[in-house]
Order: sequence, then C-alpha cells, then structure tokens
Amino acid sequence: MQKDKPLSKDIVNLSNELLYQRFIFNREQIFQFLNELNMQEYVALHIMDDNEEGMPPEEARTYLQELTERMNLTVRKTSTMVKHLKERGLVSWLHDGDGSEGTYVILTDMGKEMLKGQEDLMIEYFSDVIVEFGVDRVIELLGLWRDLEDIMRKEIRKREDA
Repeated sequence: MQKDKPLSKDIVNLSNELLYQRFIFNREQIFQFLNELNMQEYVALHIMDDNEEGMPPEEARTYLQELTERMNLTVRKTSTMVKHLKERGLVSWLHDGDGSEGTYVILTDMGKEMLKGQEDLMIEYFSDVIVEFGVDRVIELLGLWRDLEDIMRKEIRKREDA
C-alpha cells in the first residue's frame, strides 16, 4: 500500500516546525533548569550513574566507547566532554591495564551531588508538566518521537550512502 505524500509546502512547514520546536526546547527552556551542567554533560552523568547503580565501587565504571555509542557522539567529542567533567572534579577518568583495553569514567562524589541537584530541579519541573499533559500521553509521545528519530536517522544514512 502506497502512503500518500504530503504536498511539498506542507513538508516544508512541518519540518520547519519540528526543527523549531526541538531547537526552542533544547536551547531555551530546559537550560534554565540545568544551571550547573549543559544538556550533554547532564546526559553523560546520568548514563554513568545508571551504569554504576548497584555495582560494587571497585567495578563501577562506564567505558568511553559505551558513552560514545549511547550518546551518539564521536570519540573526540566524548573525550573533550569527559576532559571538561574531569577538570571540574565531576568524574575520574581511568584506564584498564596500559590503556589499550579501554578507558573508563567513574562519577566522583562531587559529580553525584551535582547530578542529584540537577535531577531534583528536573523532577520539580517535569512532574507538573507530565501530570498536566498526562502520563499516558507522554509515553505515547516518546514512542512516537523515537519512531520519528529512527526514520530520520535512516533517511540520513541513505543520503550518506548515496
């Protein structure tokens, strides 16, 4: 079954609105809550915290490669971000053996405190938003957004491969 394609003007309007809404949310609204971290740093610390949860301290770690893959960043960008987090005392950056087996990061106590403070601010804001919009609608929206992101990535890959 062939899907009906919207008119090109409709596509332009819809794509502009999608990009605009994503830009506005990412650049203006959310950063007022993340006053100590940028969005990328917040996500990185959150991934590290998730990985370390429930692990004995001597085993708690997030490999740089895993962080790179989960955040969909280049190794260079991930390394630069981790370097800045380390300089601020939020993470320790270590390596296995001589380093050829991989480098990893661990949240410091200061990093855990910073993340907790930022999460508290996010919870305060988003709990009201989610209740007002509706939990079921948020879940549906997130599912739809993931589907849209998958399709957008697929289209980008098609153009890169051409």
